[in-house]
Amino acid sequence: MLNCGWYADEEVCRKASVPGWVKRQRRIAKKLDGLEWRGGYFNHEMLRRRFAVGFGLRGLDPDREYEPQLERWLAGHTGRKPVSEERRVELAAMLQKNIASGLAISSRKGAVSAGFEG
Repeated sequence: MLNCGWYADEEVCRKASVPGWVKRQRRIAKKLDGLEWRGGYFNHEMLRRRFAVGFGLRGLDPDREYEPQLERWLAGHTGRKPVSEERRVELAAMLQKNIASGLAISSRKGAVSAGFEG
């Protein structure tokens, strides 16, 4: 896989213990299951990145020049930004506040309130 390309409609490794890039292959294949894949191919470097898998996901076009496409793709898929410790503490405090006030579940639109019997 290091010097190869993978298309989303191709076979994915079935082993239980696999590296993260194979898990991304599985996610892409599952998301696009049953659809005709026209989005190009992915190489090892691309699959090692953490990115959102959606219907608009596209790989590299095999009919175009490789290097400029890869640079553009990698620049557009920078992965997740690390969360600072201060932001992590802030988010945990907001969650605790919502849980304490009951906003976490019961105030959501369409949520069933406690004691609902029916």
